[in-house]
Amino acid sequence: MMLFKQQNLAGTTVSLATGGHFTHIAFVYKDPTEESDIVYYESVMGGVGHSWWSDLRDNIGEGKFYEKVSFRKLKCKRDENFMKEIKSFITETYGMEYSLKNLMPGRSKTSKEPRHSSIALKTGASGKKKYVEDDRTFFCSEYVAKAYKVLGVFNTEENSSFFLPSTLEKDEII
Repeated sequence: MMLFKQQNLAGTTVSLATGGHFTHIAFVYKDPTEESDIVYYESVMGGVGHSWWSDLRDNIGEGKFYEKVSFRKLKCKRDENFMKEIKSFITETYGMEYSLKNLMPGRSKTSKEPRHSSIALKTGASGKKKYVEDDRTFFCSEYVAKAYKVLGVFNTEENSSFFLPSTLEKDEII
C-alpha cells in the first residue's frame, strides 16, 4: 500500500479532518509475469484508475505536489488465487466514480458487503464473482479497504467507508 502526504490546502484539510499524517492512499499491484513498472491503483477526482511509480517519483519532495510517499508491505499470501482475485477486482472497479458521499452521516458501521474472496456480492450472468454494485463510488481509502476486504487481507464486517487514510496508516490494521 502507498501512503501519500500532500503539500497543499486539500492535504492539510484532510490531515486536520482525519487526525492523520497521510492524505491519500493507494494499493500497489505488480504483475509477477511482467517486467513492467510498479502500478498503483487509486480513487481520485477522475475516478478509479492507475498510475505508474516511475511517473510519480519526480513529484515527491520539498516544494513538490507530495511531500513524501511511504510504502507499507502487506503480510498476506500472494498465491495464484490472490492474483486472480485482485485482477478481477481491478477490472470490475476500474473507472468507477470518485465520491465522498459514503462519508456522510447515516451510514452503517457494518455492512453486508463481501469481506473475503470466497464471499462475493453476487455472481453475474457470466458466472464471475461480482464485488460491487455497478453504481458504486469510492474515495481513496475506501477503495483500498474494499480491495483488501475482498482479498481477505482485512477480515472485518466494518463498512469500507469507515476506513480513512489515518486508519490505514496505523500499525494494528495490517
